[in-house]
Amino acid sequence: MILIGICPHKSSHTAVAVDAAGHQVAQRRFVVNAGTFRQLMRWCEQRPDRRFAVEGAGGLGRSLARQLAAAGENVVDVPSTLSARPGCWPPEEAG
Repeated sequence: MILIGICPHKSSHTAVAVDAAGHQVAQRRFVVNAGTFRQLMRWCEQRPDRRFAVEGAGGLGRSLARQLAAAGENVVDVPSTLSARPGCWPPEEAG
């Protein structure tokens, strides 16, 4: 199982793929535009056994979380208070 954590922001989303042992296996930053969801799904194709953890799925990440769920993906919400720790996301995306 690969967990893909997503830190959504107004202008970009950062996705980090982590394996079952907790090791980061990939990371990518997506500029938010009309093709963002398609680009994210293409990036994830090589990880078919995946689950998504979207920061603020009830807030800023709501649209992305809904698109993922509509596409049949397994999505969980990560409260921003849990992801705002150093090391959870790249420093430029933290907070």
